Amino acid sequence: MPWKTETQMEQRQQLAILAKTGEFTVTELSRRFKVSRRTAHKWIDRFEREGIAGLADRHRAPKSSPRKTADAVEKIITAERRLHPTRGSEEAPRAASSRPRDRGAPGTEYDWRNPQATRAFQTKAPPPGCLSGSTWCVDGL
Repeated sequence: MPWKTETQMEQRQQLAILAKTGEFTVTELSRRFKVSRRTAHKWIDRFEREGIAGLADRHRAPKSSPRKTADAVEKIITAERRLHPTRGSEEAPRAASSRPRDRGAPGTEYDWRNPQATRAFQTKAPPPGCLSGSTWCVDGL
């Protein structure tokens, strides 16, 4: 006799239908189907709003990635990888940074995500009483 197999969709549909009958509590159904009560409520709500189509898995990828690497930088990286396929993750950044590029004025920081934006490095002034070029407050002054 073969094992009884059910798809996830069938189990979700069965859970939602049994919840709608009112014979079982959500806690009992969640134990029976081995899901959390929160998940059980999610499937019940989706079934009531959207019917069987609401029980299907949904795409989880984000709609946008604000911290995505810029296309220009991505092209540089892939070109370097094609030129030097044996370089590892430690060698590749050094090789890419040694390539001559316009990185802005000296003393500015290059932002790979936004090549047009540069920021000047900001340094704090030494505490009062410290001489310029001396180590700051290591000995407690």
